[in-house]
Amino acid sequence: MKRTDRHQGVTLVELAVVLSIIGIMASLLLMAVQYARESSRRLACQNNLHQLGIAVNSFVGSTKKFPAIAANRGTKGDAVFQQTAFLTLLPELDSQMNQSASNPSISPEEDKPPKVLRCPSSNQFLGYRFSTGSSHYVPFRNEPGEVNGILQFTKATSPSEITDGLSNTILASERISGVGDQRGGEASRRPIAIAVLANPVDSDDFFQSCQQQSNPYNLVTNPGIDWRGVQPKDISFNHYLAPNDPGWDCQGGFRYQIYNARSYHSGGVNTLKADGSVQWIPSNIDLSVWRALGTVAGGDNSNAD
Repeated sequence: MKRTDRHQGVTLVELAVVLSIIGIMASLLLMAVQYARESSRRLACQNNLHQLGIAVNSFVGSTKKFPAIAANRGTKGDAVFQQTAFLTLLPELDSQMNQSASNPSISPEEDKPPKVLRCPSSNQFLGYRFSTGSSHYVPFRNEPGEVNGILQFTKATSPSEITDGLSNTILASERISGVGDQRGGEASRRPIAIAVLANPVDSDDFFQSCQQQSNPYNLVTNPGIDWRGVQPKDISFNHYLAPNDPGWDCQGGFRYQIYNARSYHSGGVNTLKADGSVQWIPSNIDLSVWRALGTVAGGDNSNAD
């Protein structure tokens, strides 16, 4: 009887199955690596805010006041005569005064903030902003009842004025900076540019016009670039809408603005409370709670937990 040896080869179907399994495993591994990296960046971002909180509370301990968003300091004509809270806090952050503080000829694009003021998930520009409260009025007007956050434009707030409690009041949050007329991060949610609305009639008209924007033609394309400057678009945010709101940020004339808390993290933003604690706030937080966290004396004592 003749014996025939038969070699069993690998069929195309089997090869395809093996390659598919390898592809799936590689995808899962890549996702795990990306998740681990983003988790690391998010923790580093939280640590930056923690350091900022230490600096602020050290400043409060010595002055009995929170710094104003922008204030006149030194002698008129000096490069630092009108400077932001970020510049004021540099000594507390153990950072050397940036060259731009004494040489204003350096452009904002060339003058990068210290690393502690940049979120690793974002870019080389300012990653954090101070809260002006729950209203959408321009903070440098400082009209009674319009600006209700801790850091007002030129008025220094004392801890005793924060009757809602330091642990219930947000001092700062992440906010995306950048250059360009495109939306940043996830395109449907996080715009970098700010839509400019010409002279709205009133508050309601401004808000409705902002909500109706789909492809605005008049844009501020560099928010957050001039971290040493005193423009609200560069150094502040408000709680009028929830974090990472899908609409455009807007400003109208010299009276109204909507600058939302925004981040490149998925699902929310890191925030700094007035007591120095850091808290993650989800994008789907109830708007009334979010607004309450922005006020210093709203009588609500809200907490995001």
